[in-house]
Amino acid sequence: MNVKYKQAVDEIKENTKNLSQIDARGRLKFLNCISARRVFLKDNFDGLEFYRNIIQAREFSIIDEEDKLNSSSFKVIGAKAEYLNQVNIYALFHLGSYRLPNHYFSSQGMNFSILLNDSAYQLRDKYKDLFQIHKTEENQKLNFINAEIPSSLLQIIRSLRSGYSLSVYIDGNEGVVNSENQEKFAAVNFFGEKILTRKGIANVAYRTGTPIIPVITFKENDTNIIEFLEPIEADKSIKQAESTLKLIQTLWNVLEMYVKKYPNQWQGWIWIHKFINRKGVSCIQKGKLNGQFIFNAERYSFLKKNQTVFLFDHETFINFKINNSLFTILDYLRFNKLEYERLREIISENLLNDLYTNKIILNS
Repeated sequence: MNVKYKQAVDEIKENTKNLSQIDARGRLKFLNCISARRVFLKDNFDGLEFYRNIIQAREFSIIDEEDKLNSSSFKVIGAKAEYLNQVNIYALFHLGSYRLPNHYFSSQGMNFSILLNDSAYQLRDKYKDLFQIHKTEENQKLNFINAEIPSSLLQIIRSLRSGYSLSVYIDGNEGVVNSENQEKFAAVNFFGEKILTRKGIANVAYRTGTPIIPVITFKENDTNIIEFLEPIEADKSIKQAESTLKLIQTLWNVLEMYVKKYPNQWQGWIWIHKFINRKGVSCIQKGKLNGQFIFNAERYSFLKKNQTVFLFDHETFINFKINNSLFTILDYLRFNKLEYERLREIISENLLNDLYTNKIILNS
């Protein structure tokens, strides 16, 4: 690790030391991030320290890409020549310095296409310049495909048949699921929860017979690891729909294994809440209202935006507006107890029942 690179790493660590003062937009990202880990991993962790690690991992991935495999220490595992010399679909994930595999592909003289969302596709010229530095063959070609246009599937198939491998991030899940595009998504299991993920790449693998090679990136100490796993092929002995689901589930199983080991390096915590339906989570609390009550700070957090206060539910990822008087009462209940009779004097009976039923307040 050279001096300039080390200085950049140290600067990132210094800049992320104090995250206690986060603006409203940043706080919502923070709440979604820590809530996602709670829902999926169900482990104990320091929320602020975890979020700091996620932000650091993101910044490290940026300087590692700018470094272009030069100064940062990195190691490649499992990259077999017999695989790299043929056309494959490389399944990447937003773990560790996740931008490095594409630089490695370029350094190996590979012709390949990168599947990008629309916003990233608009920056394709910048990416092309970044990758060109590794070019080892004069006629080596790099192509970009916009995943969000109707002809993307046809472009991918043509690209593969023209001798280009394909690089695609499996856990990006760009786009919103609606009645018009729901056939493009599949429900898969991830840490015991059902999430929606795009299945187009698995369909391509089935139709073209192209192997999928998972490529995992993670950081151990100060070393970036790029690990190639064994190829996975679509099962042609079963129907396409069944084979596609089996294949995409296998890829998410791979990610689950590595996220469990390196939870602080996965950027997906920031957006995974968009693809899980938690609205059906049971939050009904029954029983007679009596005794002392406190605010359920384990499940709910406050979110302030300008002069408006929202209550954020860590179980469902939903936030809803509350008025200032209710905020004052609930904030008081974070640190103090109030008798039911006293609460009845300051909160309407209907609102009090709603707070109790939805577990916003709990018996002390």
